[in-house]
Amino acid sequence: MSLFGTVSAGNSLSFKNRIHNGDFKIWQRGTPVTGVGVDGRSVDRHFQWAGAGGQVGRTTWSQETSDLPVGFSSGLNISVTTAHTSIGSTEAYALNTRLEGQEFQDLAWGTASAKSLTVSFWAKSNKTGTYCLWINHSSSSTKYNIREVPITNTWTYFSYTFSGDPAMAVTNDTAGRIAVYLGLMGGSSVKVGTAGDAWNTGNGMTTNQINFFDSISNVLRITGLQLEVGSVATPFEYRPYGVELQLCQRYYYQYSSTGLSDNVYFKSPYVSSFPNSSASVAMYFPTTMRAAPTMSATLGTGSVSRQTSMTDHAVFQMASTSGATAYSVASYTATAEI
Repeated sequence: MSLFGTVSAGNSLSFKNRIHNGDFKIWQRGTPVTGVGVDGRSVDRHFQWAGAGGQVGRTTWSQETSDLPVGFSSGLNISVTTAHTSIGSTEAYALNTRLEGQEFQDLAWGTASAKSLTVSFWAKSNKTGTYCLWINHSSSSTKYNIREVPITNTWTYFSYTFSGDPAMAVTNDTAGRIAVYLGLMGGSSVKVGTAGDAWNTGNGMTTNQINFFDSISNVLRITGLQLEVGSVATPFEYRPYGVELQLCQRYYYQYSSTGLSDNVYFKSPYVSSFPNSSASVAMYFPTTMRAAPTMSATLGTGSVSRQTSMTDHAVFQMASTSGATAYSVASYTATAEI
């Protein structure tokens, strides 16, 4: 079969890694992204989760291309730019990725045959100490399964196995039912979790979680993030760039016209003459999105008066147009993140 190249026994894609963009090579929003704060997004499919609004800590997220473990050409670099030392009880930050429930129906959770999940990754930081790693399962209720990760200033490979949840099935839908977190800081009411292979209510950090935000000199690097079924960590699954990009575009897509032959122009569906004629244009996405996305568009001339989005395309409308003027979409974003 063919999928962005030849698939054979030697380079077969099993899609064993449920994490999208685990080697952090897709950056549709650009890199670096500065001033990343509460629930801030930069690299595709990962974001800086926050426990509360108004948190002052800020970071720069950039693509790491030089300081990496052998076999990797890309990773994530998180650098603190605004420290956060007076932490409120409910405040927290974590590296987070969320995944659709329909992608985990093979786990048989909620039954005695519940399968395990294994998380593996490479990490290093000059802010050494304990970082809490946890899987969040949010279906009929919310549960946490926590591990403590001793990150040092040298690249280290980590792997942790999480037993399946026999008590609660994963809801079969497009919402974020399984999520992986790596804690960066937490307040007193967040750091109440217990490390160990058990599914508990509460929160995902223990009292040993360090404060990565205590200095603007702190840098965390991570790559090779993988989540797979089973109790054994296997080598990272490298997917072709085009395959990984399409997986990411289900959740976010960014279009920019060069202003040349790729311009998409508004047309009037009502009358063929100007002026004062409403006009519209349909923009089709490169892949089906998770949900009807939130749209933001910029026109070369004029502005959008109305827009409608579906999972495969969006329609922009102008209330009125003028004769002898060509109206086109300069850029737009479509967001259907979890």
